Amino acid sequence: MTSVRYPLVEFRQYTLHPGRRDDLIGLFERELIEPQEAAGMALVGQFRDADDPDRFVWLRGFPDMQTRAEALGRSIKSSPPCSPARSRRR
Repeated sequence: MTSVRYPLVEFRQYTLHPGRRDDLIGLFERELIEPQEAAGMALVGQFRDADDPDRFVWLRGFPDMQTRAEALGRSIKSSPPCSPARSRRR
């Protein structure tokens, strides 16, 4: 039997403003993948929803819940605020 590298997978789905999917995908690829991987998250896949041109789906994986919690904590602490609302949550 083979082992599963990322037995915990998050399904992330975004419904976007009409016609803006490629903008988000560009931002995602330029700005979000590398910092998440550096924090300990694994990008398992990303997809354009074939039935909805305004939806973007991606998956990120973790070996276990403890690693997930630690990676999310590192990611939040290291990322700059992107809006006033996010700044207030810190």
